[in-house]
Amino acid sequence: MPYEYIEHTADLGFRVYGETLKELFESAIEAVMESMVERKGTSEKKEMEYSDIADTYEDLLVDLLSEIIFQVEVENKVFVDWNVEINDKRIDAQFVYEKFDPRIHDLKLEIKSVTYHNLKIRKEGKYYVTEIVCDI
Repeated sequence: MPYEYIEHTADLGFRVYGETLKELFESAIEAVMESMVERKGTSEKKEMEYSDIADTYEDLLVDLLSEIIFQVEVENKVFVDWNVEINDKRIDAQFVYEKFDPRIHDLKLEIKSVTYHNLKIRKEGKYYVTEIVCDI
């Protein structure tokens, strides 16, 4: 598992790992999606693209996860696969999603937002690591 849950009072926290920034960001997406939605089946797949530029990698990560939360909560998209490319504080991502269907998707947790609390992407040995705290 490229992430683990961390204790945080009244919020949801993850420690996320990746050998590259790409892996770190993809692990963060996985942590958020697996916290929000349980899939019990599959349905028709559609694709979506996402791009962003930010001043820092932390800003880039918060922007990305905030967009994912918006897409799940407001647009009823359940992301099932993704590919992220990070180049010089620019992100380009492709997503495969299904429209939410209560017959095959269970909402587990509503995440209101991603915070900057303790958010610092750092290198520890061969891994990039960060802690993400979400308001629930």
